[in-house]
Amino acid sequence: MKFSILIPVYNVESFLSRCLDSILVQKIQSYEVILVNDGSTDSSGSICDRYVQDYPLQFQVIHKNNEGLLSARRVGLSHATGEYVCFLDSDDYWEPNYLEILVAELEKHNPDVIIFGHTLVGNSHRILEENHPSLPEGLYGNDIKQMIYATLLKDTSLNSLCTKCIRREVIDVDHDYSSMYYVSMGEDLLQSLPILDKAETVLILHTRLYNYYQNEKSITQTKLTVKDINSTVTVLQELETYVLKWGYNQEALCQRYGLRVVFIIKQLVLYRFGKNAYSSEEQSQVIERLKQEDIQQFIINYNPVSASLSLRLCFLSFRKKWYNLFRMLVYSFGLLYYGRKTLIGGKKRKIKYED
Repeated sequence: MKFSILIPVYNVESFLSRCLDSILVQKIQSYEVILVNDGSTDSSGSICDRYVQDYPLQFQVIHKNNEGLLSARRVGLSHATGEYVCFLDSDDYWEPNYLEILVAELEKHNPDVIIFGHTLVGNSHRILEENHPSLPEGLYGNDIKQMIYATLLKDTSLNSLCTKCIRREVIDVDHDYSSMYYVSMGEDLLQSLPILDKAETVLILHTRLYNYYQNEKSITQTKLTVKDINSTVTVLQELETYVLKWGYNQEALCQRYGLRVVFIIKQLVLYRFGKNAYSSEEQSQVIERLKQEDIQQFIINYNPVSASLSLRLCFLSFRKKWYNLFRMLVYSFGLLYYGRKTLIGGKKRKIKYED
């Protein structure tokens, strides 16, 4: 049993050795590591070369121009020869028993895909969150795979490629994603959809084998752009294809669109004021993108019952096309949020939000 471990690399010189060393400490050594240096401008490429030099039988590196995560992963897949494929982001790392547990489960159940839990870790390995798939543990076959499809529509716990071990035969390695290389959000779901559609058996584990690193100092430094929204629409349009194939109506898809729009509105509120605030032009670009038909058609009947009162008011005013009121609400709630943040800690207070 051989594993192909695919690692896209881009400007992660501070974390790359930790990532690669977490593979080297595995008791199971039947693997190949395929590093794809996606045009790094720091010393990441040199670090890759050093590991290839030190471990030539297990490590290889491909140096390429920067095209993004989706492109890097597809290039890595084209070089994979293992029976199973695992994805690892270059600033994350595995638990020491990662491969040992996977081998035991593969020998016991022989699934096409294993989906397992993960830990969100901050600086100095501080545990921020512990997560696992929302489905119960167990082996899911074609007869009950509708539960997996329903979960994909309901939440994001099955989206990530990094929390999957995949039989290489169920991956369409030759599929051309080049027209989607611009996708900056939802790339994992984009590739997970055909995999879970083709897989005949999926094993769900709650064991946390993967560690996602989140830089706590930069947690507040990301705001959505029009490019991100376009990426979201592309992925949801791809999801629509599978929703119809799986026998669902568009109501389920409307839920996913609605959740994304609520999240985008939340970003507009959080970043209305402050050092990293949206400029007037940026805010207008985001709002104009949300007003377009490919989004509007899916949110017309969505009711954001689980959102806060402020977000519900913003969303409903937007859905009703009361855009002046929407801008006033975003301004008011943004001002309220910023004032409260300043009063209770200013820059030292961390902003926590959920996608």
